[in-house]
Amino acid sequence: MKHQAHYFIRSFTIFIILLAAVTQVHAAPVWKVVDKFTKNAGTLFAEDVAISRDGNTAIAGAGFDFFSKTTAEIHVYVRAGKIWVQQAKLTAHDDKTGSRGASFWDDNTIAISADGNTVIAPIAVDSNGKVPKAVAIYVFVRNGTQWTEQQKLTLPVITDFDQTFRSISIAVSDDGNTAVIGNSSGINWGASKNSAAYIFVRSNKHWALKTRLNRPNSNNSKISVSNFAQSVAISGDGNRVLIGSPATQVYLTSAYVYQQIKGVWKMAAVLQPLDKGTPDPDLHVFGRSAALSKSGDTALIGDKGSAYVFQFKPQQAVWVQEAKLGSNILERGRFGFSLDLDDSGNNAVIGSGPNVPIGSAFLYTRHYNPASKQNTWSAQMVINGATTPDGKSNDLGAAVAISGNAKTILVGEFADSSLSCPNDKGEKGVCGVVYVLQKP
Repeated sequence: MKHQAHYFIRSFTIFIILLAAVTQVHAAPVWKVVDKFTKNAGTLFAEDVAISRDGNTAIAGAGFDFFSKTTAEIHVYVRAGKIWVQQAKLTAHDDKTGSRGASFWDDNTIAISADGNTVIAPIAVDSNGKVPKAVAIYVFVRNGTQWTEQQKLTLPVITDFDQTFRSISIAVSDDGNTAVIGNSSGINWGASKNSAAYIFVRSNKHWALKTRLNRPNSNNSKISVSNFAQSVAISGDGNRVLIGSPATQVYLTSAYVYQQIKGVWKMAAVLQPLDKGTPDPDLHVFGRSAALSKSGDTALIGDKGSAYVFQFKPQQAVWVQEAKLGSNILERGRFGFSLDLDDSGNNAVIGSGPNVPIGSAFLYTRHYNPASKQNTWSAQMVINGATTPDGKSNDLGAAVAISGNAKTILVGEFADSSLSCPNDKGEKGVCGVVYVLQKP
C-alpha cells in the first residue's frame, strides 16, 4: 500500500498534469453534480452504468456482495423533478446466494433501451455454492413503474467463471427489440476461436437467437489472442453492430463493423488505428470499449490511454479515422477503458478509471470548422477524483454513460473510501458511487 502522504502529493500532481495536458479544454458550460447513488462497495456497485435517451432512467450494476454473499443486482433510478429516486432492484428469478453480475473490468456489460423500459444484464447463477457453469443474460421490462423479468437468454457453457465475467458485453437497439451480446472468452476459456457476438431479436415479447457473428479469419492461429467481442455497440435501428477485438499483438488489434441487409448480417469494415504500428504492444488494446451514435455512422473505440473516432462516409461507403482523443494527456492511466456517445455522435464521454492515481471523466465535443471544412474535437473535464464532493478517488470514471440528448452524464466509482455505506448485515464499508451530472 502506498504511503498516504506520498499518495496525496502524487494525486495532486497528476490532477494538475491532467488539467494542463488536455488541449482545447473548455471552461464553460460547467457540469454540476446534481445527485448521487450509493451502495456498499462490497457489491461492486457502479462497476457499470447506463442511461435512457431522455436521461430520466438510469441503471447501475452491483455484481456481487463479498460480505453478505447476496445476489447480483441491477439498480434502477428515475428522475423525479430535480431529484432521483430508486424505482427497482432487479435480480434473476432463479438466482441464489453467491451469484455474479456485470463485470469488474468490462465496459457496457449492462444495457438499457432508449425509452428506459428494457434492461439487459448478465448474471451467472450459483448452484448451491458451486462455481457457476452457465452464463445467462436476463431481460427485464417495465410497465408503468413495475419491473418484471421477461426472459432468460442462455449462452454456451463456460468452464472458467472468473474469466467469463471479464468477457461479456451487451448493447441494445433503441426500441429494445434487438440485442447484441459479446462473449470474447468463447465456449471454453482459452479456446478463443469460439469467441463470438450473438444477435437476439424480440418479437411478440419473446426473444430468439437470430445469428452468431464469428471472429474473422478464425483459422488464422495468430488471431487466437484477439479477444473478439470484448466490446460491442449497436446503432439505434439495430442494423449496424460494432465489435471490438483488442489483441496482445499490435498488428492484430481491430474493431469490426457488421451490417444487416435484408435480414442477413455481413462484415462491412475492419477499423484499425492509424498508429497501430507502435512498437510497444502495451500501448494498444484498441477495441477495449466501443460506442456507436444513433445513426451508426460515428464510432468511438477505446484504447489504453486514448480513444479513436471513426466516421462513415456514405457517398464513398468507407470509414475514416477522424480523431484520436486523449493522446496528449500525460497521465493517461486507464483513459478510454469506459466511454459512451450521445445520439448525434457529437458528444463523447470518456472515463479514466479504475486504479489510476486520480480518476476522472472528460466530455469531448465535435465542432465543424467551415474554414478547413474539417471536424475538430474539444475537451472538457466534467468531474475529477481530486475534486469530487466526497473527496479524492482513483476509481472514478470506471464506468460512464451519457443520455441520448447529451444533457445528463453518469460517472461510476465502485470504491470510494471517503464514504461509509452499510451492507445488508449493517456492517459499514466503503461505498460504490454513481454521480449524476448536468449542465446548469
